[in-house]
Amino acid sequence: MKGIALIDWTNKTGFFTIMQYPQTLITEEEVMRIGSIHRMRYLEPSFITLNLKNYKVASFYSGMKTSRWVIEPNYVISLILEPEENAEAYSEILPIASLRILESIKNDTYKKTIPAVYEDIKLGRIIVRKDELLKIFPPKAEEKVDLTELKDLREKVKEQEGIIKMLQGMMEGKGDGSAPDVKNIAEIDMLKTRINMKNQKIEELKKKVSAAEMKSSRTSLLETRIRTMNADINEKERIIKELKDNIAQLKMGSSEQRVEGVNSEELANLKQTLREKNAIIEQLKSKIESGETDKLMISELHKDLEEGQGLSKYISL
Repeated sequence: MKGIALIDWTNKTGFFTIMQYPQTLITEEEVMRIGSIHRMRYLEPSFITLNLKNYKVASFYSGMKTSRWVIEPNYVISLILEPEENAEAYSEILPIASLRILESIKNDTYKKTIPAVYEDIKLGRIIVRKDELLKIFPPKAEEKVDLTELKDLREKVKEQEGIIKMLQGMMEGKGDGSAPDVKNIAEIDMLKTRINMKNQKIEELKKKVSAAEMKSSRTSLLETRIRTMNADINEKERIIKELKDNIAQLKMGSSEQRVEGVNSEELANLKQTLREKNAIIEQLKSKIESGETDKLMISELHKDLEEGQGLSKYISL
């Protein structure tokens, strides 16, 4: 174990480091990547693992303010590990240990708490209690996904590959002992034809498997984007409410029309943004319900993700 990092998030800045102990190990770019992956996958409290250039990372997210969160929202506590360490080993330890750090943020004692928590984790002094874990990660009804078709396709591929192997063994006289050597040229030609047909069938089945997996991936990506945009709308609505309150106060206590005009313009812009976001969400919901996929959008999403830009692009508020 190399260190621990406390990361915060604001609407203006995004994710940024508050403190790293015992020394600075990860860059602000890596901090942004850790936080973005959390927000991309889950808006509620979550644990993830990932690989950076020189380290492994085990990381806990306290949850988004407009979703469910524990103690203090929008904080990330990350353990920086050696490349050979098992990050999954901290899946219960880190969330429990993070509760102390989140509590210390409330009374501004985190600078003393973080080193103490780090040493407790390092020395194996963190006690994991199931009741505390259930408060962080309450049980959810598992989503049932029908994977019967995908399973059947994979079994068919395996069966066809077994047949090909047997036929090739017969042609080479290397069967399992139950099949005789094949010397007749006509029979060999027939076997070759059957093998070619089986190969074609396998390719067709593999394409169906790939299509089924891609459909599942696309649906998940669309649903994630909808959840993120809903959170975006909630945040914008909160800002609009604050602006309305400010405008009301300005109208009552000030005659500076210039300030009032600026706030009114910002309010109008935010309302327009909300209308656009709502329209996009309705389109995405319609596509998911109908089973359609927007190939161009999915292509752009995958391209962004591959270039390492999509995470922040689709989750920043």
